Amino acid sequence: VLTDIVGSMVTIHGQSDQIRLTGEAAQRRALDQFGGEGHTALLEEYRAAFRHAVDVKHRLDSLRGDASERAEELEDLRAAIKQIEELDPSVGEEEDLVREAARLTNVEDLRALVGVALGYLKGDDRGDFTGAVEATRHAYAQLDDAARFDEAVAEFVGRARNQVLELEALADDVSAYLSRLDADPDRLAQIHARRAAIKDVLRGRAADIDGLLAWADEARSRIEELSSPASDPESVERELTAAQERVLECGRRVTQARVRLAAQLAEGVNEELHALSMPDATLHINCEPTKPTSNGCETVVFRLQPHPHAPARPLGLGASGGELSRVMLALELMLGRTEASSTFIFDEIDAGIGGQTATEVGARLKRLARSRQVIVVTHLAQVAAFGDQHLVIEKNDGTTKVREVSGEDREAELTR
Repeated sequence: VLTDIVGSMVTIHGQSDQIRLTGEAAQRRALDQFGGEGHTALLEEYRAAFRHAVDVKHRLDSLRGDASERAEELEDLRAAIKQIEELDPSVGEEEDLVREAARLTNVEDLRALVGVALGYLKGDDRGDFTGAVEATRHAYAQLDDAARFDEAVAEFVGRARNQVLELEALADDVSAYLSRLDADPDRLAQIHARRAAIKDVLRGRAADIDGLLAWADEARSRIEELSSPASDPESVERELTAAQERVLECGRRVTQARVRLAAQLAEGVNEELHALSMPDATLHINCEPTKPTSNGCETVVFRLQPHPHAPARPLGLGASGGELSRVMLALELMLGRTEASSTFIFDEIDAGIGGQTATEVGARLKRLARSRQVIVVTHLAQVAAFGDQHLVIEKNDGTTKVREVSGEDREAELTR
């Protein structure tokens, strides 16, 4: 967390940064940093367009690679939905078919058992025994006569009358059921065929019709997805073309901005280099076209020309340590105008230089310190002399001490 907080407030540069400055990535970052917030927003717009184009390209590659599989999946799903819709199963149908099949399969046993039950209710036609209906009627008649002698029996009369009515209705219903109970082999065959069709459509999709209907809903959604323009390679290819055009459009604006910034930054750095005892040196900042990447459509290259008769060569090829130090300092003086950091730390950035050049370096650091806090680690008295505060680092017997010097002590330290 501390690093995140301090990172936006402090900029640290040392000899390792001089080495990194010879790389294209560091040079590109330095140029973009010089552009400030407006340029950063332009870069982010480009990078967003580039990311979108990459995503669309990946989607198109996936669609092209899976085209046959997706077509096969779509065909299978459509065939399955057609089969389900033609069958048109309903919730609870399986249970109804099982019950009806059991009845038709055992119709003879049913007729025998129900016929006997009806006999017990209505008696037989020969009058060999009295059925429950007739027996209850007789009981009702006897109780009705008895009620003339005792009012308490009247309750039984009412209950007996209700039983007579209930048994008569039951006997009529059983008789009607028995009259309809016929063997129907055609219907039984239809039931078996229907159950087989349901079992076939369930296989591999669901355990019951409830699950099958839910599966069908998901299949329809998948068909819609596979049939949508987003899954059509030709449609996605058109989308990719538009995305790539957007990348090139944003890239052109970034390139134009970088070319403009490169001229401004190079001009400012060269002025500083001339003041840092490199009067004939020229820094060239070139934006060389390349295929679009996440960083833009060009490679940024810093080339140093030590004098007019020497070739301009990339910083990593031929620039001495002292030259790199001065280029780095000149860059920092220019970037300091747009850098958001309030503190700069330079760790031996003046390595490889001395004499009047060191004095000029100190003066430049002093100028940067007018608007920023500047902390410099240096071995050069010419640089240290420009500091507002002077701290001496001493090492002795494995112990490091830091002490502040001022007045005569500072003069002694500077002349030591």
